Amino acid sequence: MKKKIFTLIIFSLFILSVGIAQDKSCIKSTCLKGDVGYFSLSIGPSIPMGNFADNNIKNANSGFAKTGSKVGLNAGFKVLENINLGVSLYYSVNSYDVSSLTQKLATDYPGTTWNTSGRNWDIYGGMIGFIYSYPFKNKFVGDFKFQSGVMQSSIPEMVVTSNNNLKITEAKKSASSFVYLLSIGGHYPLGRLFDVTGNLEYLSSSPTFSNISRVYNVPTFNPPGIVTSSSTTSYNQNISMLSLNFGFRVKF
Repeated sequence: MKKKIFTLIIFSLFILSVGIAQDKSCIKSTCLKGDVGYFSLSIGPSIPMGNFADNNIKNANSGFAKTGSKVGLNAGFKVLENINLGVSLYYSVNSYDVSSLTQKLATDYPGTTWNTSGRNWDIYGGMIGFIYSYPFKNKFVGDFKFQSGVMQSSIPEMVVTSNNNLKITEAKKSASSFVYLLSIGGHYPLGRLFDVTGNLEYLSSSPTFSNISRVYNVPTFNPPGIVTSSSTTSYNQNISMLSLNFGFRVKF
């Protein structure tokens, strides 16, 4: 993911340099939007909120998510003078914080040290909605957006192991759900074809993960030994994130 983000940043800088070299004349009609619409690319941090960010093992709705990265591809098509129909594709990756789980296991089973395999929340999908643009002074245009659509949330298998070969495994999870997004931001023209953009977005969804398999291989103390057990569970995960995005857009 880091390599992809770095490539997108380099590509963005190249496009911006081309845009600056273009004709910098800008009149109100072309500063606000193109004759038809625009395409845009944005990137920035995705910050989990609420239960999604909670790492309290006693909270059944804890998402254990940490701050990650979000990439968005957007298109806008002129509907009215100040209103665009907006379409978005997005991808967010957030690492999974299992420190509270491993600490609790170390307390429950004295003398053990626990480690977990790398794990991330992968969140992606598409949305559609409306964008209202309002031109302020000095060519800056404010953008206010509401969109809704479908989100796919997935997380790979988790394997927690100890220094004495104990193991807990949780199967891969994936679910689709309805999602909505609220955004406030704006864009500033570098020329007749290119704008720089920035916005603050809030995204929220509540997917349900069903039939999640967990396998436990843990010690017993009376009598001493190791027991293997399994369980299946389902739960609803509240996912909410803030993202601060910067990028560029090409008008057409």
